[in-house]
This record gives sequence, C-alpha cells and structure tokens, in this order.
Amino acid sequence: MPTDCTPLKIKGQRFSNVQAERWNENGNGSVKLPSDEGLHESERRLSALVTASSDAVYRMSADWSVMYQLKRNMQDRRFLAETEDANSNWLKDYIHPEDQPRVLAAIQEAIRTKGIFELEHRVKQDDGTLGWTHSRAVPLLDGAGQIKEWFGMASDVTAKKRATEALIQSEKLAAMGRLAASIAHEVNNPLESVTNLLYLARTSDDLQAIRDYLEHADRELGRAAAVTNQTLRFHKQSTRPTEITGKELLRSVLTIQHGRLLNSKVQVEERMRARTPVFCFEGEIRQVLNNLIGNAIDAMHPMGGRVLLRTRDGRNWQTGKPGLVLTVADTGPGMSPQTSQQAFEAFYTTKGLGGTGLGLWVTKEIVDRHDGQIRLRSSQQRGHTGTVFAVFLPYEAATR
Repeated sequence: MPTDCTPLKIKGQRFSNVQAERWNENGNGSVKLPSDEGLHESERRLSALVTASSDAVYRMSADWSVMYQLKRNMQDRRFLAETEDANSNWLKDYIHPEDQPRVLAAIQEAIRTKGIFELEHRVKQDDGTLGWTHSRAVPLLDGAGQIKEWFGMASDVTAKKRATEALIQSEKLAAMGRLAASIAHEVNNPLESVTNLLYLARTSDDLQAIRDYLEHADRELGRAAAVTNQTLRFHKQSTRPTEITGKELLRSVLTIQHGRLLNSKVQVEERMRARTPVFCFEGEIRQVLNNLIGNAIDAMHPMGGRVLLRTRDGRNWQTGKPGLVLTVADTGPGMSPQTSQQAFEAFYTTKGLGGTGLGLWVTKEIVDRHDGQIRLRSSQQRGHTGTVFAVFLPYEAATR
C-alpha cells in the first residue's frame, strides 16, 4: 500500500493518496485504479458536454498571461485543448479598450483570493461589432494550494443587454409621459399669473401699482423659466459623466415635482450635508431620483405626509471607494416583506394597471451602471411606517 509520501503515477498522471483512497473499493487495503476505458469514457463525456454548450470555453495560465481557446462558440464543435495556439495578447485583442482596466482588476482580485472570476464586459466580435460577454472562470489548484491554471466559460449576453437597453428606453419614455402633466401644470400656473398681472398693469393708473405688477410678473416668468430649464437638464443626454452636487440633483427634481407635492399635501424636509460633487451621467441620476420621489408621493397620496431628502458622504465597504449617499424617505404606509424583496424585479408592481413594474428595476440598472448601490428599508409597524431608499454613487467618474 502506498505511503503518505509516495504519490501514485498512472500513465503520466500523478495522483495523491487521498485520490487513491477514493478508488479503494476492495476493503483489503489494495487500491483499485481507474481503467483506460474509464478515463476515455470520462473524456468523451466531457467533450460531449463542452460541444453541447453554446458558450465559449477557454483555459488560462496561472497568471492569465496566456489563453488557450478550447471552443469558441456554438458553431465551433472542436474540443482541442492542447492543440490550440496560445494568444498572449488576448486582453487587448478581445476586450473593449474601456473595459480592459475593469477586467484586469477583477482578474488580479481573483488571483489574490484564489476565488472565482466572474464579470460582464464588452468584447470585439469577429465581424468587427461590439458585443457583451458574461465570463466566469475557476482556478485549478495544485497539492500545495497554488494556482496551476484556470478554466472558464464565456456566454454571449449581447441580446440580453440590448433587450435591457430597450426596456430602459421604454421606461424613459413612460417617465416623460408621466412628467408631462406635472411640467405643464408647473409652467401653466406662472403663465396664468403673468396674464392676470399684465391685465392689471394695463388697466391701472397708479404708477407704483403698475411697477409692482410688472415685478411680480417678472418673478413668475423666472419661475416658468426655471421649470423649463430643469426639464431640459433632466432629459439631457450625455456621452460622458459630468460633475454635479447631490443638492443640485435633488433640487432639480423638486422643481419638477413641486405641483404634485403641494396637491398631495406632502412636506419636504432637506438635510444636505455632502459638499463633494460626484461625476455621473446626471440625466440618468435625475431619472433615478425622480422615480424615487414620485413613488414616495404616490405612497402618501391622498393623506399626505413627509418626504425626507438627505445627502452625505459615504463609502462602499466592499471596495473602499468613497462616494455620495442620496436618501429618499417617506412616511407612507410602508411595504410588506414580500414587496420589499421583489421591488427591484422587472414588471413587478403594486399599482395595478397604472404601473409598468419597470421603474425600480430601471432605477437599479442605472445605479449598477454607475458602479453604485441602492438599498431599501421599509416598515409597516404602527407608528413607525415608511420607506427609505439609499443610493450610493462613487465620487469617481463612471465609465461606459
């Protein structure tokens, strides 16, 4: 019987005694080793499994400097393992340039922890277009616990990403429709006031009264201009992140929601502690905040209540990145535990036919694309009802 220091060797392969003991089926101390036929059968099964998969399969060196393609996609039925040529420039040739730092950081973290590598990133496809891939790889360790190599699979998720983008755009259009009435109301009120003030000015003989009417009209026009300006900024599309404070983001949304807040008897309390600006796609973050504040108003209508808006400096304790925390809290009836668990799922809604079920799902998608986090806490306990959403955005610029 082999000793602890004598590993077995079978047709060029070395097996530890722990592996050998797993084959000890005779009960008399002898070791039953796998037959050639058993090994060939295992190889055939593995080859069939890989061939049946629609994913690309690859093998990486311990430091990820060399990649061996085992099978590229569904059309490639090969299972070549050792005969495929290694490509040492795979990172630059395959990964989108803007995603290369993110992929490299994830690789280094997986190597450091000897854990699973998993990431979604953009890739250059064979026809020159850009696609999305979900990559996952696991390390193979030697007897000393060191990484020998990596085995992984890459799934094409381009169609899924495009479907997600289509849903996001659909929700943006729906959000614009919901805002149209609020914006029209916000602009119509000051314009009606201006019309009345100009009539009074024309029919008055008192010079001081005329001046007062015109000054009041000027303030109302300024209010209408502020609403239209914030509306334009709200839906401004940008190809790169811009610098903006949390206070500016929240105030721009409050300008749009001013009429709904008054009509729903909702009071606003602000606590703006953060001073550091955040780099973000501000049009998208405004959409996030508008959705959260709009949901808070809906939750408290028609009884009224309070919405609390806060900004503060924070930190992602998983990555250590500093950032901005935006909090939207309401004193509404709160959510049940089941609703809280499903709140961010697509098409889940508690508003019946009046809701699409995409608002919070899109909100989370936008926050995730900013490398941020969104958390939800809610209570239905009598005397302590309400819901709190906290959005964390890293201060550094989000990349696309």
